[in-house]
Amino acid sequence: MRWRRRTTVIFYLVLVVGSLLVFLPLAKDSDEFARGLAAAEAGDHAAAAAAWAPLAAAGYPQAQFSLAVLYETGRGVARDPATAALWYEKAAHNGIAEAQVNLGLLHTAGSGVARSFTEAARWFRLAAEQGSAEGAANLGNLYLHGQGVARDEARAAALFERAAQAGNALAQFQLAERYRTGSGRPRSPQLAYQWFTLAADSGNELRATAARRAAALASELTPEELEAAERWLATRRPAKPRAAPQR
Repeated sequence: MRWRRRTTVIFYLVLVVGSLLVFLPLAKDSDEFARGLAAAEAGDHAAAAAAWAPLAAAGYPQAQFSLAVLYETGRGVARDPATAALWYEKAAHNGIAEAQVNLGLLHTAGSGVARSFTEAARWFRLAAEQGSAEGAANLGNLYLHGQGVARDEARAAALFERAAQAGNALAQFQLAERYRTGSGRPRSPQLAYQWFTLAADSGNELRATAARRAAALASELTPEELEAAERWLATRRPAKPRAAPQR
């Protein structure tokens, strides 16, 4: 099993600095936080760190998470996984789901904290309980491999489905694999085909593998099953923009 950062099958960083704070609301009573955000978007991460550090120390969860990302990625500050973990944990305790996921990831890698799948599972579960697709997908991977939790393929499949339904492409791939192999779900070539096709459409790193598996599964489907699968996919794919009328 691969344990790479950001681009692994399941374990990956929720946010990177290039899209920093896309999911985080501004601290409404803090112009300084907004200035830090503007600096980060302009590529001045040192100024962002300077703006966010006092806010993080004062207990702003958004600033704590943002500062942690900078320390983990080494943008605007010297890369320091231990300091990143410290700020992720503060933000995680303050309810930031993305921080809970990223802290869990640090525990899977033993980066800045002791390697502990039990701790990773705890943080992924808290994030999943808040509706985080990444938290559910990562927790599903732990259940699939019995790391930090008792191995439970059915529980893993349920978590992958929750994340897949929310649009997580890597969870869509894992759910398809469960239906392809009959691991944690009854084997269903049609459902496997549907989810592999969605995963292939999403442009993630497994799109080529997903497309190959979908093509292989298509040969197992009856014309009626394939038609039903395509109807299902049509409801999940974004509508294509209509062409402008010819004048």
